[in-house]
Amino acid sequence: MTVSEAIGHVVYEARASRNMSQTALAYKMGISQRTYVSKVENSFTVPGVDSLVNIAQALGTSGSDLLEKAERFARAVNEGHIVFNTAKRSSKAGKVVILPRSAVDPAAIARRRKLAEAIGTLPVEGVA
Repeated sequence: MTVSEAIGHVVYEARASRNMSQTALAYKMGISQRTYVSKVENSFTVPGVDSLVNIAQALGTSGSDLLEKAERFARAVNEGHIVFNTAKRSSKAGKVVILPRSAVDPAAIARRRKLAEAIGTLPVEGVA
């Protein structure tokens, strides 16, 4: 994952954590349609420097903070610390699932199952 691709996720998380709609963010940015925000969040559009600063200000943060978070997120995905579900978000799904690598690693799942059997419990289905 590139930092450019991660920016969309970081913008989405920042907006969602503030309980702000795409329309409200667009309004705070001074643009008339939320489609630009949607395109940024879904990595269809990579904002330029001025647009990134505008987005950041509308979110009450700085452009450098958004870039730093995007860089850290991209690095974590690339190093395998987290698994990022790149499927596009739908209005019904609402959130992208981010799992620690150990949650989907077959060896880690097998270790958790073996431990659960050893102590006489069963792992929760779907969590293993």
